[in-house]
Amino acid sequence: MSIIGKRIRLIFTNDRYTSLKSGDMGTVTDITELPNELEGYRQIWCNWDNGSILAMLEGLDKYEVIG
Repeated sequence: MSIIGKRIRLIFTNDRYTSLKSGDMGTVTDITELPNELEGYRQIWCNWDNGSILAMLEGLDKYEVIG
């Protein structure tokens, strides 16, 4: 089941340079696979309600799908 177009709520991000914080909401726009030499993570790309565009790294960052 694809989550593209779904709303998500950020729980935790490993990115220390972002202004996003726990509880921020966004909409999933795309999912890409990183090559194995880059740890093989899936990137969950989001347009965040605060105007930021940031990908969550599945397995490192935590989020919940709202709907």
